[in-house]
Amino acid sequence: MPDLSDTAAGELPTSPTPLSLTCPVCRAKQVVSDQCRRCRADLSSINTLRRSEAVASLAALANLVAGNPSDAKQSLRTVEMLAPQNAKALQHLLATQSAD
Repeated sequence: MPDLSDTAAGELPTSPTPLSLTCPVCRAKQVVSDQCRRCRADLSSINTLRRSEAVASLAALANLVAGNPSDAKQSLRTVEMLAPQNAKALQHLLATQSAD
């Protein structure tokens, strides 16, 4: 859960969290929803991609913990396609485990 202690009531944090997103049409920051609160753009595709990336990230972590580096690499490739900016930490974990 993100730390919202520095956020005033009713405001969203300025940095994206798993519970917030920025509308690509009007740039409104909002909680995750299938429709933008401001311009009513359909955001369901973005949410589907975010869920897919989260599932692939969890699969990569689970495979690392289970000692299955080849399966972890496959999940990591999925994360790299869906959200390359989020793959760096997983790449580091995989490299660290491979070095052991």
